[in-house]
Amino acid sequence: MPPGLITEANDPPETHRGVTLSTQSHSGQVRRRDGVRLRPEPFGALVYVPDRDHFVALDRKAAHLLDTGDVENRALAAELVRVGVLDIPSVPEKRFRFGRALIGDFPDLPEVTEPLVVNAFATALCPLRCGYCHADDLMQPFRAGETDDDVDRVAMTAAAVPAMVAVITGGDPILRPDRTERLIMALAPEKAIVIDTSGAGDITPLLPALKSVQGHLRVSVDSADAAVHDRLRPINPRLLARGTSSHAAAWTTIRRAVAADIATTVQTVVSSANEDRAALLALARRLAGEGIRQWVLHVAVPAGRAAEPRSHRLLPSGDVSRLLDDVLAEIDADATLCGLRVRVTATHTSPNAVLLVGSRGDVYAETGPGGKVRVAAATGDRDTLRRLFQDRIDRRAHADRYLGGTDPQWA
Repeated sequence: MPPGLITEANDPPETHRGVTLSTQSHSGQVRRRDGVRLRPEPFGALVYVPDRDHFVALDRKAAHLLDTGDVENRALAAELVRVGVLDIPSVPEKRFRFGRALIGDFPDLPEVTEPLVVNAFATALCPLRCGYCHADDLMQPFRAGETDDDVDRVAMTAAAVPAMVAVITGGDPILRPDRTERLIMALAPEKAIVIDTSGAGDITPLLPALKSVQGHLRVSVDSADAAVHDRLRPINPRLLARGTSSHAAAWTTIRRAVAADIATTVQTVVSSANEDRAALLALARRLAGEGIRQWVLHVAVPAGRAAEPRSHRLLPSGDVSRLLDDVLAEIDADATLCGLRVRVTATHTSPNAVLLVGSRGDVYAETGPGGKVRVAAATGDRDTLRRLFQDRIDRRAHADRYLGGTDPQWA
């Protein structure tokens, strides 16, 4: 193989805490890391890195480097190594921090005409009753009478959405592993797979399917303190035994996934109950100690159950942005936390950023405090779904959500 040619790193991988690296090494050879997905765009390309659950936008020069393997621009090549897109034996991987995920010359956030992500509900059932639940209005009306036909409609619609990544969510997908595995296998041929779970269930049946498609797992943990987490995420006694700790269950799921070498992210909803520097740093240290490399912080938003007056007390203060800036700065300065990659989403500023496929296959858009609006029945028509994305979703907010944040407070 000629030196400088980019190849897929499909040789036997060496794995470290869920991060997959190529073991093959040829002088001068440049390779796209195993599983990395690319979509050509007018501005260059969009790239998804599965072990980091991370998107990167490339300008035309960076996309050309990825296409040709021409690494004369060593600084640009090093950036592509840093963000996890390339594996170049002669270029060491620098410390990575999530931020503005634009590589090259971008005067502004690039415009996208097709979605990066589609969220697909495996089930409307959830083992928890979180007070700030963002998806409650897509669960409560649909819990009774779930059928196998429903999941076929979800798969049909989600498969037709021209997205790079399918996030299988709910409800909680690990409550219905049969439905979830069917969605994984139906969507994996064209999309990278992410499972989004509370962890309050048994992940074991899904581990082989996740492993086979190089899927990514997201597990929710809101505090290092079990009492705080369990208060924020109380169990649903109809689905879990009384006395079950959702905190303990989440950590069991995380450890099983890490042991199975499934790339895993912990995500935390920042609410008034954990909007505290010391508490967030304590959780960061717990994550690092458990070998977790990715941590995503979502600011609680007035949507779903959190839009109800009784839940407004859970919304964070107006100083939450400054607090998170301070927490990120302390993590950066702490040598014991340098391996933890942290990303903050800004859904509280732009709620209508995601295309949702409900548990019966219908398509929804988010309106913030107004809740979710059904915009189409279940369909396998790709052109219809593309137009829905263009007409009903805030495309700038969508790009901003998944390209790491371009607002200076998150960059």
